[in-house]
Amino acid sequence: MAKGAGGIFYSKAHSLLSQVSQQLEHPIFTNINGEYLEEKNIALFEQIEKAIKEKVEITFDYEKHNFHVKPLKLAFFDGFWYLLALYIGVKEVFKKYHLKSIKNIQNLEANFEIPQIVEDRLRYANSVWFNLDEQFVVRLFVDKSIRKYFERKPLRGQTIMGEDRDGSIEIEINITNEMEIIPLIFWYIPYIKVLEPQWLADMVKERVQGYLKEI
Repeated sequence: MAKGAGGIFYSKAHSLLSQVSQQLEHPIFTNINGEYLEEKNIALFEQIEKAIKEKVEITFDYEKHNFHVKPLKLAFFDGFWYLLALYIGVKEVFKKYHLKSIKNIQNLEANFEIPQIVEDRLRYANSVWFNLDEQFVVRLFVDKSIRKYFERKPLRGQTIMGEDRDGSIEIEINITNEMEIIPLIFWYIPYIKVLEPQWLADMVKERVQGYLKEI
């Protein structure tokens, strides 16, 4: 798993992995579907990690454009590594950059501080779709047959609001973009339902109906 993530992770976990590799019949098995980081990506990772720790502004090339940003976090979402940053333009804009697509990074002699609201939003990010907009509450009905998955691995900021007689539960989560939760809803249909907000429930229904008409 660590080798697949890249050299820096392998080196940090080397002592543990050495013990595991000596036991050919060791009971541990894992399969993480993540992109592979080559040595040049590892060097980039370390450079950005240092800039984040020192709160230093950076510039880099990305998809044929040059960006001047305040680097906030390195994040792993759905198998891909991203740089989360505040793009410095006419005004500061929150953006996400695919790590392996970043080129020619340069550190600048300019420091910055991260606003508390940014730290708070990052703490509850559930997917790459999140942003720094005002959060809104989503209330979901979770059938008893899949309840265990939301208890074993709760969503960030998830709160169980109640339990039905049959063992099903209702949960609430704060998000900033509907796409933070829609893929999960589609994954568990028909065992999950949107209770609030109504516009999100209607959106899910329209997409499902549109799909059924096409097949």
